[in-house]
Amino acid sequence: MKYLYKILLFALVLAGCYSDKGYEPEIDYSHAVPKYRLSGPSELPLCSKSLEGTVIYMSNDLGSIYACSDGLWTKMAELGYSETKYDDLEYFNADSVRKSIALDGNDIPPPVYDMITDVRDGKNYKIVRIDGEWWFAENLDFVTGKSVHFEDDVCEDKCGVGYYYEDAVNACPKGFHLSTKSEWYDLIEYVGGESYAGIALKAEGDYWYGDARNTVGFSALPVDIDYYSVNCYWTASDNVLFDINGYEVEEGSNVASQRKCSVRCVED
Repeated sequence: MKYLYKILLFALVLAGCYSDKGYEPEIDYSHAVPKYRLSGPSELPLCSKSLEGTVIYMSNDLGSIYACSDGLWTKMAELGYSETKYDDLEYFNADSVRKSIALDGNDIPPPVYDMITDVRDGKNYKIVRIDGEWWFAENLDFVTGKSVHFEDDVCEDKCGVGYYYEDAVNACPKGFHLSTKSEWYDLIEYVGGESYAGIALKAEGDYWYGDARNTVGFSALPVDIDYYSVNCYWTASDNVLFDINGYEVEEGSNVASQRKCSVRCVED
């Protein structure tokens, strides 16, 4: 019986990867212009959430155009083998899609904001909904333990407080918690992966070296300035932190007694 379950599971996975008929997607991509090309359907990756809205031209499949919609690759048109106008498109690969997500949002919905008040000191914070989670859209600014306000000319009064790890763990207001390692990786994947997430998370303006798009309203600001603009954020998971620097968001660890980093809270 267990082998039957495995076969059924495998069949469901295949069904979620590709469909060329008998399916009507919720969003109509029939008039979307392809951004990438592949030779044929066998080269398509899984139509994951991060690829929603990606449109690809298939030169060896009757010049067909496929769109990733609601978990399925759906054929939108057949242009014929004689079509050549899409032959010079960038060849699809995971890295090109991740960069596209970071640079243009790849159909990521615009940020939705709200405000909350920290009853401990009356300070108001902007929060933003990202992939179903409510994140602080600014650095926590609650002094506790050995934490201190960041003083910097670049981020001015928006720097927030720098926390040692021992103070960061319980610094968030009631109803929110210090963002976890898992929540950070979900966020990073949603906005384009580790190599490009920095572009999407950094606040727009003259704060940073390099490109900054603030695609999802996270509004990261540099509060630790040296030759490069950097910001580090604590997580609730084993002293792990994330550095935003340039295009990248990188994981660090084992520095609890050495660094003061910012805190972003997530709703419980």
